[in-house]
Amino acid sequence: RHDTSSPQEYSANYSIDLIGGSGDEVAIKLVKWDESASSFVDVASQAQVIENRILTADRVLFFNVVPVDLDDGDYIKLQVANLSDTTNVTAGTESFLFLSKR
Repeated sequence: RHDTSSPQEYSANYSIDLIGGSGDEVAIKLVKWDESASSFVDVASQAQVIENRILTADRVLFFNVVPVDLDDGDYIKLQVANLSDTTNVTAGTESFLFLSKR
C-alpha cells in the first residue's frame, strides 16, 4: 500500500509460473486499488494456454514489466483465472511480483 500523499511512479515486475490442466486457457491480471475511486482498475492482463509437458507438470509462464502510478492508499495485486473450466490453477514457488520506483 502506498502510504504517502505524493503520487509515485513505479514499475511492477512479475514472473508467474502457473500449473494447471493441459490445454486450459488461463489469464493473469494486474489490478490497482484506486483509493480515490474506491474501486479496482485494470493495469495489465495476459492470457495463454497451458502447455502439455511430458516430464514435468503442465504449466505456462507469464512475465511482464508494467508502469504503474500509485497515490495515497493505492495498492496492486495479481488475479488469476482459469477461463476454460473450474479446475484449480496453482502458482509455482518461483513466482514473484516486485515493485520498484521509476
